[in-house]
Amino acid sequence: MKATWLRFNVLILAVLFSFLLSASAWAEVKKFMVTPIRITSQEDLGFLEKGILRMLEARLNIPDHASVVKSSEPADYIVEGSVLIFGDQVNTEIKLINAASKELEIGFNEVGTQKGDVLKHIDLFTENVRTQVLGIAPASGLKSPVQQGGYQQVYQGPRNPEMWRGPALKKEIQSIAVVDIDDDKENETLILSDNELEIYRRTREGFAPLWQGSLDNLDVKHLFVDVMDLDNDGQKEIFITGVHEKNLIPASFIYHYDASGLTKIAGYLKYFLRVVDTKDGPVLLGQKTQGKDERMLNTTVYRMIMDQTGSGLMTSDISYPFAENVFGMAFGDFMNTGEESTAVLGRDGVISIYSSEGAQVYRGSEEYGGTRAAIDYKGIRYTKDDGMVMDKLYLQQRIFAADLYQEGKTSIVVVKNVDEAMGLLDRTRVYRKGHIESLQWNEIGLISQGRTQTISGYISDYTIADMDNDGKKEIVFSVVDPTKLLEDKRSRILSQSFIVKGVKQTF
Repeated sequence: MKATWLRFNVLILAVLFSFLLSASAWAEVKKFMVTPIRITSQEDLGFLEKGILRMLEARLNIPDHASVVKSSEPADYIVEGSVLIFGDQVNTEIKLINAASKELEIGFNEVGTQKGDVLKHIDLFTENVRTQVLGIAPASGLKSPVQQGGYQQVYQGPRNPEMWRGPALKKEIQSIAVVDIDDDKENETLILSDNELEIYRRTREGFAPLWQGSLDNLDVKHLFVDVMDLDNDGQKEIFITGVHEKNLIPASFIYHYDASGLTKIAGYLKYFLRVVDTKDGPVLLGQKTQGKDERMLNTTVYRMIMDQTGSGLMTSDISYPFAENVFGMAFGDFMNTGEESTAVLGRDGVISIYSSEGAQVYRGSEEYGGTRAAIDYKGIRYTKDDGMVMDKLYLQQRIFAADLYQEGKTSIVVVKNVDEAMGLLDRTRVYRKGHIESLQWNEIGLISQGRTQTISGYISDYTIADMDNDGKKEIVFSVVDPTKLLEDKRSRILSQSFIVKGVKQTF
């Protein structure tokens, strides 16, 4: 009897064991489609791009668990990503996307201090796939996987050089501002895109969204965002500059922000607005468009102040009749004479410097700036419905005054977007690369003091601010993906310290 019972149990165990052994064969093998990983670098690293692709394919071909398929074959998951190499710093961003739902399964972002670190990043990413998607036990010796879903930015402290890249956002960023908007002693990043304003904060854990809201001005194309406490009451005003899409005149707005969101203070102000720093603090500049010449912004730039009601703007007694546009202005001791002068980036891209009396003391020859922000213009007596062929009047980028060396010498910081059409297309600007440059006076003219690397994409806006609240300012800029301008829009925020003569500059 005991022998019969023993044989029966052995038989049951054998059947069960056989079933468990074959379970993996019955389980569905996950199929991965690996797209080419784009590398952005000043060097030709085509060999590294091919090596990354082969490495991903090898790591994701796991018997009984996963296989890599061609782009023409059905897949369960799609792998896509990019690698940014800046000097010795490497930033690897890879996404695992569910092919059916199009949702992000794993968002992976790591930084390294040498080019070879990208291979370590690939190992870490595939380890995340093994453990989080395929349910395979972690391999020994590898860093523990990042949290599943969402975006992870690993902060490793200051490096030389320093560059940070935020997550890709599915929108075209028009303008940004970095400021302590809620008076909590930490700076936030404001992002303007179409009819939407968002507020983020960069932390050690990533780029965290704090607030998002739609602007209810549906008949306005919003172009720029600026922030300052104009009436010195302790609460900052948010200035949104736009263009009325029917009347084709400036339409700007003033908001307050608090825990409940945005409150509109004033609207449809007929001024282009820009906040600019001076030695005495920030000022608000304004400019109307109805000049004598129907084709030009032939109007005076004024310093703006709050009106008596506290809910509108009025011009002050201070004006800048020599400035052709309000957007490309900066104030500082650019010629190192001890007197504050005014730098103007004209709509033609040329920088001029004016004395405190308004006399032009310098005009350069190089072209800078470059923006897609524009207003269709044919004089105020015309509207879009009159059937007139409108001229597109392109506006201009910001410029900044900054003492990069902390040695008492003020530089002009300016963006330079490269127009592939070279300005030959009156109604189109095609920007696919650019950089930000520092210019300093050398008794003859302005010379380059340093610049960022060439950035792939359109630099839509930038500022100089302490974005990560570490006590040091950096260049913060928004970049629109050049391949997405006419397709699905995509942008991101980046920050970078200047590299001058191989030395990291702390602003």
